[in-house]
Amino acid sequence: MKLPLEGIRVADFSWVWAGPYCTEILATWGAQVIKFESTRRVDVTRTLAPFGYADPEQQLAYHEWSSTPVMDRGPSPVPEPTPNQSGYFNYINHNKLSATLNLSHPKGTEIAKRVVAVSDVVVENFSTRVMRGFGLDYSALEAVKKDLIYLFLGAVGQAGPYSDYVFYGGPGVSLSGLASLTGYEGGPPMPMPIAFGDPVSGLAGAFAVLVALRHRATTGEGQFIDLSQWEAVVAQLPEGILDYSFNGRLRARTGNHDDIMAPHDVYPCLGDDKWVSIAVRSDEEWRALCEAVGHAEWIVDPRFADGYLRHRNQREVDALLSEWTRERTSEEVTEVLQRAGVAAVPSYTNDEVYNHPQLAARKFFACMDHPETGPRLHPHTQFMINESRGLGGRAPLLGEHNEQIFCGLLGMSQEELQVLINEDVVY
Repeated sequence: MKLPLEGIRVADFSWVWAGPYCTEILATWGAQVIKFESTRRVDVTRTLAPFGYADPEQQLAYHEWSSTPVMDRGPSPVPEPTPNQSGYFNYINHNKLSATLNLSHPKGTEIAKRVVAVSDVVVENFSTRVMRGFGLDYSALEAVKKDLIYLFLGAVGQAGPYSDYVFYGGPGVSLSGLASLTGYEGGPPMPMPIAFGDPVSGLAGAFAVLVALRHRATTGEGQFIDLSQWEAVVAQLPEGILDYSFNGRLRARTGNHDDIMAPHDVYPCLGDDKWVSIAVRSDEEWRALCEAVGHAEWIVDPRFADGYLRHRNQREVDALLSEWTRERTSEEVTEVLQRAGVAAVPSYTNDEVYNHPQLAARKFFACMDHPETGPRLHPHTQFMINESRGLGGRAPLLGEHNEQIFCGLLGMSQEELQVLINEDVVY
């Protein structure tokens, strides 16, 4: 099957999560993505756990050692991981080519421009000062390629009083206002334990690139895309923003409860830290739930006669439901309520997601063999086209494709490449 982005080349200067996630989506659907790093400054994610070892005994030893509290650990029983063994890096850099290039050297900058000249898209997610300092910002690269699509996927955007600010994903969630909505009633803000803004803005960036490619195909014009990670997260908060815009009201934290639906919470089940999520939208679903759990008397209870009263008395609803759920496994609760047409699903742990038959049936996890980690399952794309999830190739080793890019794509001789290596331009 011919993939939709075949023939598109992306010069990827981005790092960490947001930019690499954007380009991973493009690479999966056929674009040739050339990822630039250097051994002086590798992508941060190459240094982050978890690490994989191809030798099963080393992997087991690493697992046991890394599971020990930091204060109680002795020396690592396995060799220090290389920049190629990070599961984090390998997950978000499938299907890419890797080139090592020193952009602080004038020759490195000129070589980067030569790659851009034969590319369609540039992606970067640094602060506004970085690419300008290298002489590789949009104004410099547009002179190299007039119809270039340049995606700036920065923290707060190119304009405004905060445009030179630097921050990472966690603080970005706080800046967006999301953390102020997340938490239990009467408690403090509870930021997400992941850098939520990175995948959200990375996905938005991939969409923006596709829009720009479509525009170029019809007009011949390139584009400068100014995408703020901050704004990408704020755009996911319509309730909080609109409530203030319409009513001048700041929304309070409500835990797992909903503005309208009740019951709407996670409920304890049999087992250690096992939970099930239940949400009821209508009187019909409430009656179906009551009959399914064997408590038809709840239907005529005046406290729960309609949605308004159930919401007003949701603590009583939650207490009654919890008595029923804690005597059953989350899978049993799910089966009973789903059969009755009620939205109920287990709150899975990572291992349960990893081993779930539904995801296996849809081939969501792709097995990728890697010379330094061995075969590993990695999450694939979130959708299929004609039953295909695109490419499933592994992430590149650091500098693995230097010869292919500098000699093959740019036409350098082996001797020229070796001179650049000796001068620490390619390294």
